[in-house]
Amino acid sequence: MACLKLGSRPGTFRREGNDWYCTTGLKSDLIVKIGKASFHLHKFPLVSKSGLFETLISEKIKEGEQVSLLELHDFPFGIKIFELCAKFCNSFKFELNASNVIPLCCASENLKMNEEISEGNLRSQTHKFLHNSVLKSWRGSIQALQSCNNCMKAANNLHILEHCVKSVSEKCLSTQQELVNQHFSWNGIQIMRTGSMKIGVDIGPSNSGIDWWYVDVATLPLPLFVEVISQLETLGMDQEIITGSVNYYAMRSIPGLNRREFITEPSNPLLAKEEQRTLVEEIEKILPFQKGTSSCKLLFGLLKCAKLLKASNATMYNLERRIGTQLDEANLEDLLISNFSNSAKDETMYDVDCVHRILRHFLTVDKMINGGVQSKGINEDVQLLESNRGVQLAVSDINSDAVIRVSYLVDAYLAEVASDSNLKSETFSSFAAAIPEYARVTCDMLYSAIDIYLKAHPWLTDPVRESLWRLVDCQKLSPEACMHAVQNSRLPLRTIIQVLFFEQLQLHRLVTDYLLISDENPDHVHQQPELELRLNRDLESMWTRVVELEKECGVLHRDVERLECGSSHRGVQLGAGFGGCRKRDDVVGSTRAWS
Repeated sequence: MACLKLGSRPGTFRREGNDWYCTTGLKSDLIVKIGKASFHLHKFPLVSKSGLFETLISEKIKEGEQVSLLELHDFPFGIKIFELCAKFCNSFKFELNASNVIPLCCASENLKMNEEISEGNLRSQTHKFLHNSVLKSWRGSIQALQSCNNCMKAANNLHILEHCVKSVSEKCLSTQQELVNQHFSWNGIQIMRTGSMKIGVDIGPSNSGIDWWYVDVATLPLPLFVEVISQLETLGMDQEIITGSVNYYAMRSIPGLNRREFITEPSNPLLAKEEQRTLVEEIEKILPFQKGTSSCKLLFGLLKCAKLLKASNATMYNLERRIGTQLDEANLEDLLISNFSNSAKDETMYDVDCVHRILRHFLTVDKMINGGVQSKGINEDVQLLESNRGVQLAVSDINSDAVIRVSYLVDAYLAEVASDSNLKSETFSSFAAAIPEYARVTCDMLYSAIDIYLKAHPWLTDPVRESLWRLVDCQKLSPEACMHAVQNSRLPLRTIIQVLFFEQLQLHRLVTDYLLISDENPDHVHQQPELELRLNRDLESMWTRVVELEKECGVLHRDVERLECGSSHRGVQLGAGFGGCRKRDDVVGSTRAWS
């Protein structure tokens, strides 16, 4: 590491509590207070190097005061930096390096240690060393920029911060081998050279390529990191590379983002909750909005952190929007966002409303991009799949569409959260209904979700239960789901008959297609006798179930008629409901001719 040795005299300061004494043996004639610290110094060395001390002492002498104590209230650079300034005034030996050169440069301006007071003063020494040595190397530039964190305002006013940021940014744009060789990793691995041999070289997360600088830049405090990212954008660096750096910084700095399971309490002992909140909000601001530049898992991690840390509404809204543009890349684990609300009206385990808003963002973007053309094309594909009863085999033909992928994801999410007893039926229903009809190729998962929900909410009224089941398109149920549905006691009778009707309709179409093939190819009948026998058994079994349900419906209908004299509201509802069943029975009965 580059360094410059200053001073010619051996000497230092001895500390006793909050007092610093010069070790030269000369009696001090002035005490300088920096906060709680007291430096016992000599006036002449200070006056010979510092214009500020010269002014303060002269003013007190003119006022007739005895100068024995000076308090510096406007020295924000700390005790260690003032000690080095005092050493310089006394010509004591010390090293100027990349870590202290900028604070000393700012302190020299504060103390007016310039060329007008003394030739070769501290200000000129620090400026020359900074620009001619430190900022020439990658390692020095990073160390110098890090040291700006404790003197940000002064460094910015002197334009030193600007030079450091520019130096780091320009080197990030370079892939020259000499810069890679100068690379210094701040995770404890240092570069050591022995002749031409380099030992312990760590050039970043990928060990090669244009992202070699990620590790070092990620060690910068957030304000300085933001400055570097802003400068890289100005210099025209590729947006994907910048986003990669921001992602790496977020994963390194925010607790929980780099873990498979999200922690429900802030776990970084180095950052207070307020600092973590600021970190999340600032990282969200510098992330680009382009789809795919940030992984969906990272965005969900940021959103979970934002909710836990109670970040601003703008931050959470923007994160939901970002996720909404690429919801098709998410998985079920991503959607399971814990509910951190303290409201008694919202006691659900997961934040369903948040995921619902993300879904609305996604559907809005999809509608803007694809309009009505895609919907029409998908409808035709879905109709083709349904007519051939080949949903499970041909889904991959249209599964590339983002809306269809999201429909599977949403139904799986509904099945996961359905068992929450605090989840309101209005919320569940509106969420399930948000998926466009054309996007749901199969309703098996939705059927399962509703069944789980009703099992966990046995107190729901019949109208509410029926409204939920109306979300399921019986024509999009697999044979296995149909078999479960006709035996499900939680289904309304009308829905069960509807399932049986469409199942019979599908069997009828299969038989018809089979007979057409048999007529065209007589040998086909002899080649597949087992298929014909299985179809006949399925038809007979189907008709047995239909007849049993018709009888049950008839008995219930007669019971209702006997209760019509009653005036209760429940009786009216039952009569209306089974009237609908009778109409469905007529439709089912009309299919007997098909067999």
